[in-house]
Amino acid sequence: MRKENWPRILERYISKHKGKPFVRGENDCCTFSGGAADAISDSQLVAELRRIAGDYTSDIAAARAIVSVGSIDQHLDKILQSIPVKMAQRGDFVYFDETDSLAIVSMDGKHGVCPYEDDLRYFPIDEAIKAWRIE
Repeated sequence: MRKENWPRILERYISKHKGKPFVRGENDCCTFSGGAADAISDSQLVAELRRIAGDYTSDIAAARAIVSVGSIDQHLDKILQSIPVKMAQRGDFVYFDETDSLAIVSMDGKHGVCPYEDDLRYFPIDEAIKAWRIE
């Protein structure tokens, strides 16, 4: 269930991560998006990530963790409610196949946001191939 003031929490969470570089296992697409979901709701997605992946710090370790569950999107299908991408709203998850990135829908409701290289990157939602409701 989302917290009463979740929009403000999400806005602060995204702002707090601006300018932070992508770091595997600390500030990557899964830890960022899971952390945002945990912040705005009663979810425990980062704990679930750690349960599956352990403490990963390399691309190889991350790839092994992903392969162990099939893929990011296959695993999310098992634990979250999949929704049509066109129904994704602020605070929901979206997945971009081209960059293999999980993102959280930003405050404008039109972009998925996640860490990318030296800062956050915003992807148009209409480029996402899957979405999941965060409740």
